[in-house]
Amino acid sequence: KKNGAQIERFSIIIPAKAVSMSARRHYFKRFFFMRLAKWSATGIDAIIIASPALGKANPEDLNREIVRAFETIKKNGAII
Repeated sequence: KKNGAQIERFSIIIPAKAVSMSARRHYFKRFFFMRLAKWSATGIDAIIIASPALGKANPEDLNREIVRAFETIKKNGAII
């Protein structure tokens, strides 16, 4: 949702059930934060919760999903 400021706040939750190795969980957190950095000054609060399918996803699919989700959120403040 919009937070009324020109800063964004993101939280990324990757449970051990979704990705068992901690190094892979940290990889995915860095992956998401690097992709989300280009959404600066949007004033969006977002919580990303990974599903067990994350471990099998490829980077291109993840990039497409991130862009699709944030375009939808910017357009109408939707929860995805």
